[in-house]
Amino acid sequence: MARVMRDYELMYIVRPELDEEALRTAAKSVRGLIETQGGEVVKTTLWGKRRLAYEVKRLRDGYYVRAPARRWQGRPGRARVAHS
Repeated sequence: MARVMRDYELMYIVRPELDEEALRTAAKSVRGLIETQGGEVVKTTLWGKRRLAYEVKRLRDGYYVRAPARRWQGRPGRARVAHS
């Protein structure tokens, strides 16, 4: 049975203390994760640093990133991309 490929609108939040280069590296890592699962990121849009609705792991701010993905066989949910 063939897997159904769907389009997703992916929104994720990156740690606020990252500089511009590290933020772009994080976005490239997420793009790579999607591409290794057969997907294609249509366009990555950096929405900038914003206040979170509530504190998450002692953080009040984060960089919001939007990345619509096409033909992605992955499952929606949480994925963690670690950076050093």
